[in-house]
Amino acid sequence: FKRRRCHRRSTTLAAAPSADCGASRGACALVGQFLVAAVASRMMAFGSWCCCCRSKEDNARLKGPAPPRQRSSILKPPPATNVAGSWDISVGGTDEQWVGFMCFYPDGTAFMSYYSGWTARAWKYEIQGNAITGSIADQGTWTCTIDDGGTCGIGKLGAFPFEMNRRSKFYGSGAEYVVGEWQLWTRDLQEATLRINVMEVTEAQQSQVADNVSAYTVRGEIVYSNAPDILHEVELTGIGHSLTGSTNIGKVHLQFSEDGTLMLAQVGPTQLEGWRMYS
Repeated sequence: FKRRRCHRRSTTLAAAPSADCGASRGACALVGQFLVAAVASRMMAFGSWCCCCRSKEDNARLKGPAPPRQRSSILKPPPATNVAGSWDISVGGTDEQWVGFMCFYPDGTAFMSYYSGWTARAWKYEIQGNAITGSIADQGTWTCTIDDGGTCGIGKLGAFPFEMNRRSKFYGSGAEYVVGEWQLWTRDLQEATLRINVMEVTEAQQSQVADNVSAYTVRGEIVYSNAPDILHEVELTGIGHSLTGSTNIGKVHLQFSEDGTLMLAQVGPTQLEGWRMYS
């Protein structure tokens, strides 16, 4: 296929499709619309549907990762064989469509969410060349081919057409994108645990450690969800897309996706995953 076939879709709130919808698409669409309307009505009655009534953590979870605002120093597009990072997705055709996002963390863990609230995590997939195959619970078999530019893909999810588009380009180093606010969840319970606010990259302390790889220092603060008034100031050293350092709450190690949208973290003994928040 050709890259020009990929394009971004408009956002539509609809119930998540199921793997069994192919044979009775019209019925599924009607049932989905009815369920969404019923859930929306129920949530509105309790005042939790609008974004102003949700917590900052809930809004971060629903929107997904924010792309960095900084320009990338890398001129070449991501390789088609590397899906790490965040993608906008759309499932279905012109008559019915489900939209959301997919995340592929640095260790390969996958996360998927529709904007209606349905999610899946840690589903299995394989990459051969620029072709991806996998199976997602309640959705069915997933097949997708990434274009040569590494920025979009087309395939099928269950019985429905599938399309994905990168939210961000690749970066050469975390020093280019790390500044900002990051929301993290525990990997085992998927609970919002802490926020990391990176305020500054210390350019004066950058040093060349290898060809095209520089060390840099960042200054920021860590805030736990259950103690929002207590700020733990940290200073971490970065090489490439990793940050490490010792703090008053234990050792900290952060690993970012090369597109600057996702983070894996270890803070003391706690393993976390998360992403850049929209400001």
